[in-house]
Amino acid sequence: MGGYEVKLVMLLAINEEDKSLLFMFLEWLASTISDELTFSELLEVKDYEEFLERIMG
Repeated sequence: MGGYEVKLVMLLAINEEDKSLLFMFLEWLASTISDELTFSELLEVKDYEEFLERIMG
């Protein structure tokens, strides 16, 4: 169908009180996917723990 390969799918659940965290996360995500090397490294993670290690730096 569209001819695009999906590389990342995220599901977010944010409380109304935590909207500021959502904005911080979206800024981080935009920065991460704009950096080709960082994004490609993030795509290599195999599980949740490794993902957290990667994003927490």
